[in-house]
Amino acid sequence: MINRPTIIEFDCGNEYNGQGVIANTWPEHIIRRWSDFVKRANIVGYVARTDRYGDTGIVGTPNEILLYALKKSTDDQSLSVDDIYRSFISENYGEKFPKGQWNWIEDASRAKEYYKKITQTGWKEYGDVVFEN
Repeated sequence: MINRPTIIEFDCGNEYNGQGVIANTWPEHIIRRWSDFVKRANIVGYVARTDRYGDTGIVGTPNEILLYALKKSTDDQSLSVDDIYRSFISENYGEKFPKGQWNWIEDASRAKEYYKKITQTGWKEYGDVVFEN
């Protein structure tokens, strides 16, 4: 363990996971990392990257849930991933996606699975679409 004050960097801009262009809505990663770091005596805070270059910023996109998860889990470590999804969707999208039309929580919670399918090499079938890498 480093015996001096340390600030942790969170890559919410997803440098290695689509750079804010591909929806990376998996707050469980952020929550898990912060819940580990917050227990360490030398951790005094965090900084969060929100973009890479050009039009890759996550603010105002579904990827913003990563920043939201970091802030909310800092304030209240008892919040679950589902709590984060529900409050983020409610605060940011409200009734834009009425029940029965699109299950945002289900789709957002499967983002890591979708991301892996899209970015793997070779042909991958994804619903009615076939991606070629």
